[in-house]
Amino acid sequence: MDTKKIRNVVIGVVVLSSIGLLVAYAVNTSKFNFKTAKKNKARTGMGYQRDIRIDYKDRTLVHIGDFTANMSLGDRAGKYVRIQLSARVENSDVSDEMKEKNIIIRDNVISALSAKTFSQIATPQGKTRLKEDMRLRLNST
Repeated sequence: MDTKKIRNVVIGVVVLSSIGLLVAYAVNTSKFNFKTAKKNKARTGMGYQRDIRIDYKDRTLVHIGDFTANMSLGDRAGKYVRIQLSARVENSDVSDEMKEKNIIIRDNVISALSAKTFSQIATPQGKTRLKEDMRLRLNST
C-alpha cells in the first residue's frame, strides 16, 4: 500500500509541474507583452475605471499634456479635475503649430476646466459636452 501512495504522489507532482511549465510557456510566448504595453487607468466621474491604450507611434496624435484644475465652486467645493489631453491632427505642420501654441492651448484648457462644476461633468452626457468644448477650444486656437 505504501508504494501505491508514493506512486500516486509522484504522478501528481509530475502532472502539476507539467501544467505549470505549460502555463509558463504559454505566457512567455504570447503576443501580448506586459512590459511594453502602455496602459493608463482612467477613472470616470462615477467611480468606474477603464483602460485606455495610447498609440504613441501614430504621428497624427499630439499629446498636449496632463491638466489638473480646481473646479468651479458650484455644488461641491474642493473638487478638482484631472485630464490627459491628446489631439489627432491631419499632418505634421499642424502638430508643429500646436507645439508652438502650447502655452495658449494650456491656458484655454485650464480656463475651461475651472469654469465647470462637478455636476456638469459627472454624467456621460457631461463628459461628451466637455470633449466637444475642448475640441472647439483647440480648433479656435
